[in-house]
Amino acid sequence: GVADTWATVSADSHKHGVAFFLDFFAAHPNYQDFFPKLEGKSGSALKGDPNMQAQADAVMAAIGQCVAAGGDKGALAGPLGALAKTHLPRGIKSAYFKDAFDSFVAYLGKSGVSTDGWPAAIDTIMEVLTAELKKHGGS
Repeated sequence: GVADTWATVSADSHKHGVAFFLDFFAAHPNYQDFFPKLEGKSGSALKGDPNMQAQADAVMAAIGQCVAAGGDKGALAGPLGALAKTHLPRGIKSAYFKDAFDSFVAYLGKSGVSTDGWPAAIDTIMEVLTAELKKHGGS
């Protein structure tokens, strides 16, 4: 399940976070525009960029918080509400988060890690995140 998969991934979360972002930007190059410090970078320049590495670590930490909540919508509301507040000013919408989460699950599968339980977990996360975005004036 999700907790077991996360235990495997989080053991080397930095490596997985960077690899996920490289895959995500390859699949959705337009989303890299939301990261001004990463503009125009690709390949090894992107992989080694300290801003990219910091973003990857932050995203993996946020996913870890969601996993720790164990599907409890009340427990998810705090960290996802904070995420909504920081991302709304940048024009980030729920559909963009959904693309990122779907890309993360695809990355897990590509990495040979079980995706069992992840689609349902992502649905729960997206339900709470979308509500938090709307609460703060987003979509």
